[in-house]
Amino acid sequence: EVLVARSKHIPRDLGNEIDKIMIATDGKKEINLDDVNSLTGTNSEFTVFELQKAIAERNLSRSVMILNKILSVDRQEMLMLAIFSKFFMNLMKVCDGFKSGLSAQALAQKVGLTQFQFNDYLTALRRYQPSEIENALMSLCRTDLKLKSSNSDSLLIMQSMIFDIIEKNDENTSLR
Repeated sequence: EVLVARSKHIPRDLGNEIDKIMIATDGKKEINLDDVNSLTGTNSEFTVFELQKAIAERNLSRSVMILNKILSVDRQEMLMLAIFSKFFMNLMKVCDGFKSGLSAQALAQKVGLTQFQFNDYLTALRRYQPSEIENALMSLCRTDLKLKSSNSDSLLIMQSMIFDIIEKNDENTSLR
């Protein structure tokens, strides 16, 4: 009931909240109300998935604003890294699938995405070259290491990661 209320009865938002909980509670046999309350936001505009979408669109100002809003309420850095890693790994699979000649429908099914989700990946593919996707994955790994092994401000580490991912390499042009 809490999830349905927080998602405002919007199936996509409900699905995103369920995905977030499943990633964060990996291996846990029972998910309780405390898990739901700690992992779901009360403001649907500022979710990890809205941040993911802003990063996919290479919208730096929106990405930083959403990150700051999320982290001002709840420190979910590791959850963000898990979700972004999954996104960029799937984005690489989509990129490779198109190179091998798979149709969009077959590729969406192979990667396990709905058509709605797949459209977000197509948007990201127009903005990121394969080398930039690899860079994003490497940046996520470096960020994970920094968060776990340093006393630096986690907000600054996360902001730096976003800059690193969104920053375009001058020699690359986007896929069309």
